[in-house]
Amino acid sequence: MIEKGTKPMIEINGQKTRIFNVSARTSSSGGTFGTYVQVDDDQAFLLDGLDSTSGYGVRCDATFCGSYVTAPGPFNKWSAVGWLKNLAISNQCHGNGVDWQSGNTLHIEDSVIQGFSQFGVRTGTRRGGYGPTQLTNVYMEIGSCTNPQYPGKGPEARAMAGLINEGSVVTVSGDMYPVGQVPQFSNTGTQVAYYWVVVKDSAMGSSVPLPIGYAQTDGKTPVHVAWPKVSGTKMVTYDLLKTTGAENPWLPPADSGQFAVSTGIGQCDGPICVAVDSNGATTNYAISQPEYHPKIDFWPGGIIQGSNSDSSGSSASSTMLFVNSTRFAMQVSPFVNLLGAAVPTVYASHCGPATLPNTWVTCLAGDSVGNNAVPTATLLQFGISVGGDPANRKGRLIFGRGPRTSLNSGHYITLVDSNPTKTLNTRGYRPFNDKTDTYIGLDNGSVPMTHAQLAFGAPISISNYIGNEGDGKAWEERLTATQKTFAIPVVVQPGASFTLGGGSALSQMKIYKTDVIGKASVPAQHCLDLSAAARGLTAADQVTSIKPPAALGNLSLNAYSIGVNQLVLHFCNSSISAAGVPEGVYSFFAVH
Repeated sequence: MIEKGTKPMIEINGQKTRIFNVSARTSSSGGTFGTYVQVDDDQAFLLDGLDSTSGYGVRCDATFCGSYVTAPGPFNKWSAVGWLKNLAISNQCHGNGVDWQSGNTLHIEDSVIQGFSQFGVRTGTRRGGYGPTQLTNVYMEIGSCTNPQYPGKGPEARAMAGLINEGSVVTVSGDMYPVGQVPQFSNTGTQVAYYWVVVKDSAMGSSVPLPIGYAQTDGKTPVHVAWPKVSGTKMVTYDLLKTTGAENPWLPPADSGQFAVSTGIGQCDGPICVAVDSNGATTNYAISQPEYHPKIDFWPGGIIQGSNSDSSGSSASSTMLFVNSTRFAMQVSPFVNLLGAAVPTVYASHCGPATLPNTWVTCLAGDSVGNNAVPTATLLQFGISVGGDPANRKGRLIFGRGPRTSLNSGHYITLVDSNPTKTLNTRGYRPFNDKTDTYIGLDNGSVPMTHAQLAFGAPISISNYIGNEGDGKAWEERLTATQKTFAIPVVVQPGASFTLGGGSALSQMKIYKTDVIGKASVPAQHCLDLSAAARGLTAADQVTSIKPPAALGNLSLNAYSIGVNQLVLHFCNSSISAAGVPEGVYSFFAVH
């Protein structure tokens, strides 16, 4: 623990570091002072055992709110590197925890940061740099503190952030996660309403809907809502949105719906914007493609993923968060991602069932806790966020092997394991496959890697759908153990062929029409050949099923192809009197 003293500058590891550790007292101007540490250019700074419980009172009011540990930066001038451990920062609602703006590496471990006014930890690269931040076993707690910048002194002003990450890479490990709080704007009834703000910059476009607080409302009494001002680059306006339903908290508004409370709200003068929800009917609102990633230094919520500067499109900074789990305290401490869901920004070893608003989370394991919990999907990024996918690339999921390895038959992806008991009781969980598994695999035997044979298998049927979610009915093609059924026309492309059983290969079957056949007469007990033009016919076509334009009477008729576009109609008259050939267009069926 740093000993008390009044010396404003000391040396730690050969570097000048300002240390202030004074018991809380009131100054002549009515303000308060307290313990805090400011780190300038110490690139091997170790702080072990800072305990603020002997004196509170870092200045924190509507104008300024200080932190117990701060590295103000900027990078390449005061590029502090810090290891902070065994901290006992219990602010008692006076000031913030750690504000690390030097742009260099920060590691906080085995520490308590609680009772803060605005944020527990703020880090990032908004003042330059690229160093990541690690939080290991950092315990946070809010209590009943309020943010002095917000209007009011009750739940409507409980607006704090556990972790604010501005354009950096942050790793949170252990079973404790940053905890913040969003305001509860009213408590007049049992209906739960969640409020969101879309920030619009006239030069950079619209942001994703950002959660700002909630209300327990009676659906009648007006609700006063508040959110932090966003400076932006040009003219900034705000759209205030609302969603309802306590069963799925902080599910963001998407596509279009009755979301809008008020739109086009002008820029506010002070640090906090205020609007009123009169609890009238909301209006239809279409969520725009988010382009604007605003730079903010504060926003309420559990973890705030933000950019280090105002940006748009794909120019946002590469902010990443690595966590053990996404099981956050979502009800009063939502995850806030200003970068949106265009690219993955959160990487977790396993994911809980809760939704992180507007966030692309990548994780491999689901959460087995809870009855009937549906594990989160593993979503792999394939291409870039803007401009389309890369062309002709191998996939993100590759079953690799050595270059001289031969292939063998087997299941590569088992979609449905028909014998999970056998699988879970086999070392490595890879037993021999079963005939009743549903799978994607190979059936080629032992062959070189250039001779793979793709196989699909299922115990009952394999169906193909177009424009259908897979309802078991409206399939276009289905294979069972007894037959292959097509529910749509089957087309053999030109140049290809179709063979049925041991028959001849067929490449085309088509109905043709001749040009108009004029008047002709077939003498008694004679035959007559008439040439006819039939466009598209070839010499290889076999002609059958001729349909005349009228009844033939005593005539019989067959036909054959004699060349390109040329057909011969062969009429025979078996009667004792002449017979007329029907005039008009003849149609016939030809195969080749």
